[in-house]
Amino acid sequence: MYCTSRRATAVDAALSLATLTAQAIKRIVEYFHYPAAHSIDKIYEIVFHCIVPLAVLVVNMVVVREVRRACNSAADLGRQQRERERNLLTT
Repeated sequence: MYCTSRRATAVDAALSLATLTAQAIKRIVEYFHYPAAHSIDKIYEIVFHCIVPLAVLVVNMVVVREVRRACNSAADLGRQQRERERNLLTT
């Protein structure tokens, strides 16, 4: 299983910490070296408009694959159960 509640909590905490750290770095650079803030804004634009959507797409694709696997295995299990019931009735 890919996502347990413990893993989801850990990922959420890590992403929150990373976001807070990135914002703190940006604010410190803006305060002490304002011209570099323009470069940081461009980096943020690239990250949040390209990399984050691609990461979300990949996660969604993994979720779709796992849901399809679960549906197929549930269908196979139902088929096997019906076959067992038929075999029991015929004997």
